[in-house]
Amino acid sequence: MKIYIDPHPVEAQATALRPSAASLTHRLREQLPQMRGAAAVIARQILDDPAAVTQCAIGELARLTGTSPASITRFCAALGLSGYPELKLQIAAALGQASAVEWNDEQAGTIEVGDSAERVTGLVAAMAVRTLQQAAGTLEPAALARAAACIAAAARIVVFGVGDSNLVAREAQARLHRIGRPVWVFDGLHEAKMGAALCGQGDVLLAISRSGRTGEIVEVAQEARANGATSIAVTSFAASPLAAAADIVLATPTPDIGSGHGSPAAKYAQLLVIDCLYALAAQRCPGRAADALARGTTALAAHRAAPSLAKHRRPRPD
Repeated sequence: MKIYIDPHPVEAQATALRPSAASLTHRLREQLPQMRGAAAVIARQILDDPAAVTQCAIGELARLTGTSPASITRFCAALGLSGYPELKLQIAAALGQASAVEWNDEQAGTIEVGDSAERVTGLVAAMAVRTLQQAAGTLEPAALARAAACIAAAARIVVFGVGDSNLVAREAQARLHRIGRPVWVFDGLHEAKMGAALCGQGDVLLAISRSGRTGEIVEVAQEARANGATSIAVTSFAASPLAAAADIVLATPTPDIGSGHGSPAAKYAQLLVIDCLYALAAQRCPGRAADALARGTTALAAHRAAPSLAKHRRPRPD
């Protein structure tokens, strides 16, 4: 029975990983309003003209921004980088990722009345691909590994999402249940809050919300955390109230595409996170996960018998 198993230990991978290029630029945009002094000036220069920064020596950037090399070094350290050379590499990587997922004129735009099925399919597919690429580049591998380790070890997992995110929450429940994890999903605030209240040390709340600002989900995350459980937030906004209430934040920034009732693209990013958590959790307990998968397959085998072809064969014309 095959499950997603990596031959290299997750712990070793996580300790060697730096913040991704996409997450670096996203964090700069998100943190810029709170930055002050030299840090704000440096961040604004990077966001305004990243290509120019990759060509600057540290002294040149200091002159360009009216700061000092020491300020730039402190700026890099605050971002968790080893120094200015790594900052330049991260910026260059972000530029490369941006060009790789850039839509052409045919792909860009909204679906209009009268568009052909071919064009609609192309637009939706392009949105999905772009969203997945952006989300994969933004996710922090170390945070994913830590979240998966908590899920693999938890005695109780509560999953909660509101609105469209509830569909993703149900998918998470189905995935984790398949590998033998004790997981519950709730639709309403009262049930979810009760579930969070029953959590304790070592248990997990997986809270899913694109905006991270829905009152119900923030309340449930706070309840779980107050009882000693680990709260994991899957959200598009790392500076949201849900992120502030969580122990682990899996941020997947997504564009507003479509109607004003949230972003359809968010579902693709959220499902990517769920699939990653599912695979990494199975990786953490391969024997138990494989046994659960095998038992489930055996239990359903009788309902998957191939239908008789003779019953559906059309009679040949004379």
